[in-house]
Amino acid sequence: MKTATVGRNDPCPCGSGKKYKNCCLGKDEPVISAQGAAEASETLRRALEKRQFDSMEEAQAFLEQQTQQQNRKALDDFHGLSPEQMHHLLHFPFTSPQLVRFPEVLDSAPTAPLLTLFELLTGAIGTQGLKPTAKGNLPHEFYEDSFLRAFPLVLNEVPPEPYIEPEKACRNCYTWRTLVHFAGFLGLAEVEPIAKERLCHQYRVRALPLLGQTVQFQLSE
Repeated sequence: MKTATVGRNDPCPCGSGKKYKNCCLGKDEPVISAQGAAEASETLRRALEKRQFDSMEEAQAFLEQQTQQQNRKALDDFHGLSPEQMHHLLHFPFTSPQLVRFPEVLDSAPTAPLLTLFELLTGAIGTQGLKPTAKGNLPHEFYEDSFLRAFPLVLNEVPPEPYIEPEKACRNCYTWRTLVHFAGFLGLAEVEPIAKERLCHQYRVRALPLLGQTVQFQLSE
């Protein structure tokens, strides 16, 4: 009997919420919990008990139906979302209004350091314009210089490191472009490192009010 066919871009049958190609495709031992695997196997075993199929096509259709049911089952690990819903939330958030909404107009004027910098950037560019890079972007140095002019005291808040100067650390933010360094800058969340080990990157994240205004999850209680 064949197993159900899963497309590369379909939700992974293991229930991770990721695409199959980014999860268990090509892995000899899919990364799923032993408990989850046992539950999935037991569910399939019960579904197949005393069932007979007249053709391989009928068996294939039955297995695909069982896979779809598993992918649509709410999971506590996903706060009540199903693997299928989590898949859409992770990979298609802007086309999944039933799960999350991004209002075009906010109820109140947002406040964030980004807006201050944006005003400074537009003022610095002025009517003369600015020569972009070959890819059409503003030069990194322009962003970096403008940011340091706007927030000169930020250098005092950079933890001292023996191998990098505070100014260089600030300028590196424009190279890293990660949530850790820009969540607070965008006014969306406060990110606090909690790991003492230098190479262990763990953070405590606290959402700010602006996050709730700009990203609205349509989830039932």
